[in-house]
Amino acid sequence: MHTLIKTLLLFFIFQQSFLANANLSFDGFVDLYYAYDFNRPESKDRDYTTQPARHDEFNANLVFLGLTHQKDNLEARLSLQAGTYVQTNYANEGGEGDFSYRHIQDAYIRYHINEKSHLIAGIMPSHIGYETVLSIENYTYTRSLAADYTPYYQSGVGFIHQLSDTFGLEGYLLNGWQNIHKDDSNTALATALRYHKGKIRLNYTTFFGRYMQASRQFHDFNLEYLYNEQLSFKFLYNMGIQKQETPNKAHFYTFNLQSRYQFAQDQWFSIRIEKFRDQNRAHLLSVTGDEFDVHGGSVGYDYLLTQGSLLRAEYRYLKASYDIFHRQQDFANSNQTLSFSLAARFE
Repeated sequence: MHTLIKTLLLFFIFQQSFLANANLSFDGFVDLYYAYDFNRPESKDRDYTTQPARHDEFNANLVFLGLTHQKDNLEARLSLQAGTYVQTNYANEGGEGDFSYRHIQDAYIRYHINEKSHLIAGIMPSHIGYETVLSIENYTYTRSLAADYTPYYQSGVGFIHQLSDTFGLEGYLLNGWQNIHKDDSNTALATALRYHKGKIRLNYTTFFGRYMQASRQFHDFNLEYLYNEQLSFKFLYNMGIQKQETPNKAHFYTFNLQSRYQFAQDQWFSIRIEKFRDQNRAHLLSVTGDEFDVHGGSVGYDYLLTQGSLLRAEYRYLKASYDIFHRQQDFANSNQTLSFSLAARFE
């Protein structure tokens, strides 16, 4: 942690020294939270989530500082991060004992071939799903099971092309399923087809590669519909097919429906229902080894303090077919969480 603090200080000094350069821009984000898990896990680590990850303590979910350089057709970005989200979501990043990669959120170069096409290479946000690492960009504060069990980030190279005013196409060659470090078997191909017209956004994304030494294909479909200026909806369905010894092919799927309603100029109400099923434990292995078959929902309240800063409160309930949630020294088949967050983005 001391090394990270020194790195962030040097990064801050660097951006202050060169910010006068018109080609450089600086941004950052702070997300502080308190979450109470009614199962009161002994370790304080909460099950099956990256955000919020800790029980009954005030903590930082995500803090990052970013620097972007743009000149002519070239864009380069570097952002460094810390927080309990990083500890949880990057737990497997540590090739050859080097854990410093966990603190890199973005490190990519983007080359604009023309107005409609560009290339991107490096560590970048995932092309899958509609929830991001920035809580203020999502309808709900806690992440859905679909979001926490698909990549938040990816590393590799990609080609992005705007086919028309409404259609966009993307293709990627990746190190794997949310990998910075690559082993000998997890190179992957991925695609995205995007549609945006008026009040509707449609996305269909895919992944073809290997995960945990097994062949995997994955398909994600999501939709956003802006009913009017106050009310909007999101729907997501994804499924994976994975080859393994028993059975020969294993399937898993998840879906969720989210809605957000603005009932005052600076206040919103959100709701989510969701389900995740992995009958053959191909993608998600529960802490007890039982099948992961979970459904639930959440309700939330958001208050805009200032432009770019948001105060949030949310209640979430999950119910499983088996006792798979830690509850003190035992296990339970349900989980309830009450979360509070204060987040701000600046640029």
